Amino acid sequence: MTRFFPQQAVLLIYLAVTAGALIFTFTKVALLLPEAVTHWSYGMIAPYQGDTSWNGDFIYEGQRSDGSWEVIDLDPYMPYIFGEQNARKFLRVYQRLGNLDHRRKFGEFALLVLDRERARGKSYQAIRVWFDQWDRSPAGYEYLHTPEFTRRELVTTAR
Repeated sequence: MTRFFPQQAVLLIYLAVTAGALIFTFTKVALLLPEAVTHWSYGMIAPYQGDTSWNGDFIYEGQRSDGSWEVIDLDPYMPYIFGEQNARKFLRVYQRLGNLDHRRKFGEFALLVLDRERARGKSYQAIRVWFDQWDRSPAGYEYLHTPEFTRRELVTTAR
């Protein structure tokens, strides 16, 4: 039994760290272990706590010289799978700054997109960012993302 002790110790430590992260996920209190250790394991559990009862997306639109608006495809700027692309579109890393500063980051990102779109030959006068929110549907993520079912909020406009 003594030769299995190191393996058992590693397993017990791993389980304790994971349990600490799980408790932190539900309570936001680091109880079992120091916070630095808990946050190390928390990263494995964190993606599963952001679920909502609604779907949402940020829509970027460029204003043409004639005053009309067209949707900008952000895929060339975010070549990631859907989950990571969604987290990046929501600028989740900046949510901890507070609502005003988080909103300001959307303006900064819109200016970056505006510069890159102009470099690609689009002569946009401005970019505006909308937040669309719609109910979930068993038919799929985008199924109810229609004008009838979508609540739209202007986040920012960048020139």
